[in-house]
Formats: sequence, structure tokens, C-alpha cells
Amino acid sequence: MFLEGIFGAPAGSFVSVEFIGLHELTKVGSRRVIQISAGFMIFFSIFGKFGAFFAAIPLPIFAAIYCILFGIVAIVGVSFM
Repeated sequence: MFLEGIFGAPAGSFVSVEFIGLHELTKVGSRRVIQISAGFMIFFSIFGKFGAFFAAIPLPIFAAIYCILFGIVAIVGVSFM
């Protein structure tokens, strides 16, 4: 990814699983939306009360959300083919 930025590749080959899931759920592919969501993630990681709230989520609920996310990613991957 770093070398693609240096040499000016027209489209990056690096794709994040979270981005695919976010794109499929919201149907928004704008860079501004990703920048704003990254700002929210940084904000929530700095302040401990928000981090404590997300850390208090029980493991089975977290696992269920993760299974749904990977299901969406798998379906989107097949639809891209």
C-alpha cells in the first residue's frame, strides 16, 4: 500500500474487511465518510468512558456482530465476481 502511494497507482490493491462491510451497509463510497468515521474512532479511543462502554459488550454479542459482518463481506465478495 505504501509503495502504491509513492508510485501513484491509479487504484490501490489494499482492501479492508471493515471498509467492505461499511460500504455494503451504507452504500456510500466517499472518502469524506471514511475520514469522518476514522475521526469518530480516534475520538472514542482517546476518551476512556467510551472505550469502557465498548469493552463492556459481552463476548457472545461481539462474536455475533462479527459473524454478521463476515457474512456480509462474503456475500459482497461473491457479488463482485
